[in-house]
Amino acid sequence: MMGIVQVLERLILFESDILYQEYASQDEAEFLYVEGTLPILISAPHGAAHTRYGKYKGEDEYTAAIAQLVAEETGSRCIYARRKSKTDPNVAKDAPYKEKVREIVLEKNIRFVIDLHGMWQRHEAGIELGTRSGKSCPEQKELIVSSLKESGFELDSDEKNARLRVDAKFSGNGSSVREPMVKFVSERLKIPAAQFEINAENRIVVRREDAAERDKSFRGNPAAIEKTLRAFVTLVNMLNQSFQR
Repeated sequence: MMGIVQVLERLILFESDILYQEYASQDEAEFLYVEGTLPILISAPHGAAHTRYGKYKGEDEYTAAIAQLVAEETGSRCIYARRKSKTDPNVAKDAPYKEKVREIVLEKNIRFVIDLHGMWQRHEAGIELGTRSGKSCPEQKELIVSSLKESGFELDSDEKNARLRVDAKFSGNGSSVREPMVKFVSERLKIPAAQFEINAENRIVVRREDAAERDKSFRGNPAAIEKTLRAFVTLVNMLNQSFQR
C-alpha cells in the first residue's frame, strides 16, 4: 500500500470533486456509485452538506474521499454524496440516496455495508463503532472489533486517536423519525451493516475554505489519518475473507 504522503495526496484529490455547499446542476449527480468486485459497499452519505428536518447541516469532511480510497485499495464498491442535498441522505426514510443503496444491494448481491461518518475532534475516540448493540451485524461485530484492534484501535487506548468506542454515543439506533443507514440496511434490506464515526483528527487532511466549520486552519493528524485508512482496508479484506469460508 502507498506511504503516508501518497495517502494524504490521494485523499485531497478525491475530496476535490466534492462541493460541500453547492447543489447538483441538471447535468451532474448529487451522489455517485463506484463499481467494484467485492460484495461490500462503503457508504459516505454526508460527504457534502445536507438538510435535516428543514435545517442546514454541515458536511462530514473527507468521508467521501476515504470511501473512495478504501474502495480503490480493496476492490469494494462505494457510494458517496458529492453535492449538497435538500434532504438527509442518511436518516430520511425516503432519501434518493437510500433508494440507490437498495438498488445496489439487490443488483450486486452486497453482503455488508460500511457506513462512514465524521465527528468533531472534541470526541474522546478516534473511531466510534455503531452496531445497534449488535443488532445490525450480529455475526460480524466481534470480527470488526478484532480487526480494528489488529490495526491499533483499542477500547482502553491511552491515545485518543487510537481509542475505539462501541455502541456508545453513536449506536446507529435512530428513532421513530430517524432511520440511520445501518437501521435501513439491516432491517429493511436484511443484510448486515455497521456505522463508523471518524474523529476529525483521523480524517481531515486540510480543511477547505468552503467547509462549514469556521476554523479553516484545522488540520488532522497525518499519522492518525493514514492509520485510519489502513484500518478500513484491513477491515474490508477481513470481512471479505469471512464471506469466502
